Amino acid sequence: MNQPERYELIELMGLPKVTYDLDSKSPNAAVITIEKEDHTLANMLAQQLLTDERVLFAGYKVPHPLNHNFILRVQTTEECTPKQAIVDAAKALITHLEEIKVNFMREWELKMISVEGVEMEFS
Repeated sequence: MNQPERYELIELMGLPKVTYDLDSKSPNAAVITIEKEDHTLANMLAQQLLTDERVLFAGYKVPHPLNHNFILRVQTTEECTPKQAIVDAAKALITHLEEIKVNFMREWELKMISVEGVEMEFS
């Protein structure tokens, strides 16, 4: 078959998960390569970075759709390093996703309670 093995999509096989390099073209900028991730994480991270007033630029690209990695470029003001901005953005995303999970579970439980109530009426 002409399909890569499924484990290759998640197993790093000797690659570092994150590579951090300073960008020599711009002041206070960095290029971060994240392996075995796709647009989902890249877009969330870039959008979260753009909400930070210390971030001047945040963007990403996926070099090839069959390679599961992305390159994130971040430029910040002098108040903060790109690395710190990324860490703060990741923490904010985790908090936000936890809130979504809690809200979803609450709504799901309410839905299940109402469905059980309807089933009891028709029994």
